[in-house]
Formats: sequence, structure tokens, C-alpha cells
Amino acid sequence: MARLAALQQHLLSCSPLTTSLSDLSGTRLHTQHQLKRKLWQPKGTLYVSASSTKKIFNMAGTRFIGVFLSRLLVKEGHRVTLFSRGKAPVTQQLPSESDGDYAVFSSKILHSKGDRKDFEFVKSSLSGEEFDVICINGREADEVEPVLDALPNLEQFLYSSSAGVYLNSDLLPHAEAKGFAVSRRKAASLILSTYILSKVGIALAQQSPVFREYIDAFDGYSFQYPRSWIQVRGAGADIFFRDPYVLDENLSLEISSPSSSQYKSVEDLGPPQEAGKKVLKQYLTEFMSTRLGVRRESNILSTSSRVADDGKLYYEVEVNIKSYANNNELAVMPQDRVARLEWDRRYLSVLGVENNQLYELRLQVPENVFAEEESDLRRVMDSFRVSKIAA
Repeated sequence: MARLAALQQHLLSCSPLTTSLSDLSGTRLHTQHQLKRKLWQPKGTLYVSASSTKKIFNMAGTRFIGVFLSRLLVKEGHRVTLFSRGKAPVTQQLPSESDGDYAVFSSKILHSKGDRKDFEFVKSSLSGEEFDVICINGREADEVEPVLDALPNLEQFLYSSSAGVYLNSDLLPHAEAKGFAVSRRKAASLILSTYILSKVGIALAQQSPVFREYIDAFDGYSFQYPRSWIQVRGAGADIFFRDPYVLDENLSLEISSPSSSQYKSVEDLGPPQEAGKKVLKQYLTEFMSTRLGVRRESNILSTSSRVADDGKLYYEVEVNIKSYANNNELAVMPQDRVARLEWDRRYLSVLGVENNQLYELRLQVPENVFAEEESDLRRVMDSFRVSKIAA
């Protein structure tokens, strides 16, 4: 998901352009984004029109969103200079672009050749110019420093980043669930680095994750969850929340049927170690696959018990499950059926008993982001409580 950070010192008139976005559950959303000075009010896609022609230096104009941004800017009448190493054509005709539109665009676009990693060259190239707007699609904050040093009177700075917060990978397209080079919660702080903010005179404070409390008095349980998480209805569990960016990170609540269970205490499951085996067996049953060449590796990482401040006993179980699948399960030769890791997840369960029912709070997270999210997940686990249902 591309993230756009717009830092403005002077107000530009903004007219919204309606667009369609797909949310993570596939629902179509029709929204608009509107930028104002020192304030971002999400309303979809940003379409900015200036009251006068601007000189724009685009360090992201030959690939990705920059290809389309450059065309919009030129169409608006701005003077756009593309910066690239010159190893690929500066302009290329888009499949949906007419010959006439492409001819107009290519005749008006300007080009500056260089390497953005050559900071001294970038700084010297910009120092003699008076650009009003800089656009960068980047990966590293140090690429910004020579630009801002060379243009102290810059009106507007646009920085977009996507794959830059992830670990290096040759596999495209990038997915939100892949390993992160930096904390997802700190990605915005990386893009809007302290250096940038100090230059443009905007101060932001990084807030700690905010939690909300979910209370179900009808079924008799409560817990805290990260405020940014969204509720998913119709997921099968009594309640289901997930991270809006990493689909594999979620929590759910399962309750045993009151007609078929008569639990008096969580100790009815046996000691924590025995409860852990039952939890793992249930997970493996649910994840059973009929696909050829699929196998699961599982391991109980820890089991424990605790008495919470409500005086009730709770069990906690942590397991790891890996799923492998052959890349060509129908191949005849064994060497052609290479098993590849599909997913690697950690599952954390908190078990409690009340109202003659077994309650299980489940948390799921990709193993490669568990260390980053652990403190938040522990807080969710610690907050789980079961309670008497009013007669």
C-alpha cells in the first residue's frame, strides 16, 4: 500500500477527484482525500491544482505512480523536470494513451540525468534552480537531505514510499504480510523523518498505540484490542478483529456451546500442558487441507496459568504452525515437487471458564512480525476476562 506524505508551507487550492478503492474485505469504497496546510483530512485520491504554474522536480517520474503523476502535472500546465539515471527511456507511451497525448507530454517534459545516491551532485544540480515543488518516491530518508538543503525556499514537498519499509525481496508484488525492515508502526515516522519535520517547521509527536475495550455483557467476556484494528462480521467466531494492514494478524473469541459443556473451572482441561495439546490439536484440525503436497509443522512453545485480578484462573498457550506446499504437486519426479513455506504463524490462546462455558481468546500473528507486535499482543492477552451473565 503506497503511503503519501505531503508537507506544505503554503496553502494550495485543492479540488477533490473521486476514486474507487478496495478495502481489505473486498468492499468498494468511494472516498476522497483533501490536503490542507498542516492538516491531513482523509476524504481518497488527491488532485491538486495550483493557482499559478509551478516548477516541479520529480525524482519519481519514470516508474510506478510517478508515470501518471507527471502526466497530470504537465496537463495542468506545470513545468516538470524528471530526474533519473538515464538508463531507461525518460518517457514511454502508456497502453491507454493516444499518440497525440503522448506526443504533447513527451515534448513538454524536461529531464535531468544523475544518480539520487550521489548527494553532492543532487545538491549542486538543484542549487541553481528555483523549484517550487519536489516529488520523491523513495526508500531512505537520507535521500531527502540534499534536496531540502539545496532548496531552502521550497513551497511543497511530496514524499511517497511503499516497498521501502519491507525487507529486501526479489518477489513481486510486495505484500503487506512480508517481513518488515522497520516496525510498521514506525514506518510513517521513517518517511516523515525528524530531519524533514525540522526543515519545514512541523512538529509531530509519536503516540503510543491506543487500546479500546470490548465488553460483551450478554455472553460474559471483555478484552482490550488495538484501536486501529477493525471488526470483521460474519467470520464465524463470536467476535473477530484484525489489523487493517496485515490480514494474518487478528484476534477472535470462541465460546463452547452451553448445551454441551458443563465446565466448572479451566482446570477441567487438565494442567496447562495438557490444555496446550488440546489447543494445538484443535488448530491443526481447523487448518486441515485436502490439497496435495500440503504438510504442517507444529510446536507448542509455552503453556502457563495465572490468576487475574478478578480472582479467576486462566490458562495461556502459545503454539507455532508452519504450512508447506509443493510448487508442482502433480509432478512425476520428486525433484520437481519442491516444498515451499506458505506461511509461518504464532497462535496465542487464553482460556477461561465461566457460566459453565469454556472461553478461548485467540490471537494470530505472522512469526516474522511477532517480536514487533509482542508487547501489544501481551496486553490483549492480559486484559481478557470472563464474567457472570446476568440471570
